[in-house]
Amino acid sequence: MGELGDPLCEPSGFLGCPRPFPLSAYSCRRAGRTSPSAWGCEQVAVKLPADAAIPVRPRAAACLLLLYAQPLSRILRLSAADLSLHDDGQTWLRLGDPPSPVPVPFDALLLQLAATRHDHVPANHDSGWLFPGRHAGQPAAYHSMAAQLRDHGLPLRTARISALRQLVLQVPAPVVADALGFHHTTTTRQHLKAGGPWSQYAGGDRGP
Repeated sequence: MGELGDPLCEPSGFLGCPRPFPLSAYSCRRAGRTSPSAWGCEQVAVKLPADAAIPVRPRAAACLLLLYAQPLSRILRLSAADLSLHDDGQTWLRLGDPPSPVPVPFDALLLQLAATRHDHVPANHDSGWLFPGRHAGQPAAYHSMAAQLRDHGLPLRTARISALRQLVLQVPAPVVADALGFHHTTTTRQHLKAGGPWSQYAGGDRGP
């Protein structure tokens, strides 16, 4: 397993892909490309994990949106049990099958979120949500979290779609769908909209 301190270094064969799985924000920053999520690429890679001026919850939500192209509605329904720290020190997040590794320094941010998630929601102290809401048994409200992200200038839908398109251009779309919990038609559509060739989508296999 590679050193996760290297932004583009991931476990060999991750997601069943013969090459390392690229985290969109990191690879965007390393390649120096500009996209609709350029703000996100730079800020996720440099600022968000340690920016104490932004509360932990919107920082963590923005990282999940940009690194794994997750919609906010799904981010808010993650449970604390979806996040796990293994004995080797690697943090994993279950978004699909297999779970996805969380690279440094985002692992510390998500673990901080898990440890402090009930601090400001005493009525929901027994909730298993990673983003618990103010009402017992409920996750954080979508509109409230979306407003927090906008208030801090954090990107939403455009940046997420850009992140997903970058992922499916570098990893076969069906692999991204399984690992990150998307429907195969979603990743196929974004692959084609991003201008990816069918042969790359199919992982080089043009058979049925």
